[in-house]
Amino acid sequence: AAAEEVHAAWTDDAKLAATVVLPWTTLTGAQALATYAGEITTHTWDLAKATGQHVDWDDELCDVALGEITRELPVADRTPMWEAFRAENPYAGDFPPPFANAVPVPDDASPIDQLVAWSGRQP
Repeated sequence: AAAEEVHAAWTDDAKLAATVVLPWTTLTGAQALATYAGEITTHTWDLAKATGQHVDWDDELCDVALGEITRELPVADRTPMWEAFRAENPYAGDFPPPFANAVPVPDDASPIDQLVAWSGRQP
C-alpha cells in the first residue's frame, strides 16, 4: 500500500513540476526525486561494495541521478565550496564535508561508476 502511495505521488505531473524548497536549494519535484534517487543509489552502492555484493544497476536511473548531482555539485574540486560555506555559516563548525572531491573515471565508465565517482567514491 505504501509503495502504491509513493508511486501515485511521484507520477503526478503537477507534483513533478512543482517547486520544492529544501534547506540547501530550490528544485522542481522531478529534480528532488532525481536527487533522492541518486542518494539512495549511491548509498546502496556503498553497502554493496562493503559487503561484496554485485548489483544489476539501472543505467537510466544512474544517468538521471548523475545529471542531477552534477547540476547540484558542478565542480570536481569542492574544497573551495566547503571552505566558503564554513566561512559564511557560523554553525558549520568543523564538520566533515558531505561530499568528497569527484574521482576521475574514463569517459566510457558505466553510469553507476560515473555517479559514485562524482560523489567522491572510488569505483
